[in-house]
Amino acid sequence: MKAIVLSIMCFVALNISVFATNYSVTISGTSYVPNLTVVNTGDQITIGASTMHPLVQVSKATWNAGNSATPLSGGWGTQTSDYTFTAGTPDTIYFLCSVHFALGMKGRIVIQGPNQVAELTQLPVVLFHNPATNSFLFTFNKPMKGNLTIRMVNMNGHIISGYNGNYDQTQGNTFEFSYPADLSSGIYILDLIAGNERFSRKVLIAGESRR
Repeated sequence: MKAIVLSIMCFVALNISVFATNYSVTISGTSYVPNLTVVNTGDQITIGASTMHPLVQVSKATWNAGNSATPLSGGWGTQTSDYTFTAGTPDTIYFLCSVHFALGMKGRIVIQGPNQVAELTQLPVVLFHNPATNSFLFTFNKPMKGNLTIRMVNMNGHIISGYNGNYDQTQGNTFEFSYPADLSSGIYILDLIAGNERFSRKVLIAGESRR
């Protein structure tokens, strides 16, 4: 029985490591970029910190008030070099620079579980190619500029494809997302996050009709 339990634990740990994603929150002037990052349990996050920009985890109330940098009890303490951690149970982590918080140098990490999506404002997007045979095409219904994150998640909650980078709608109001050519046909969750907004939709991959 113990051997079976150990095997299951090893299998779960292996799956977390295989499908985990690494995220970086960097410092630009007196801002965190991006200032909102949505991750899954098991993902690894590195947040920039230095002696000039000490990193402190705070409570939601302290973060919203924006008038102090009181550390969260049981949190990270004060970090003066880049801080890396692995996302645990679903939660929202609030952090700020203890020197420049009054200038708005704050950020959030939203940790979601396999069957949970973060509660963000609906992003106005039109999705084309569903069912899809090679890629999905997003058309934005409002000006967009900044960090764009796309995740393709299977029905077991594993991230099997994605994109993370900058997008500027002055270059056009559409964005094409291509997924791996060997992806099996079936139903997936397509998740798009931009700023404080999210678009999430079930999609169908029609593998038999792909080139």
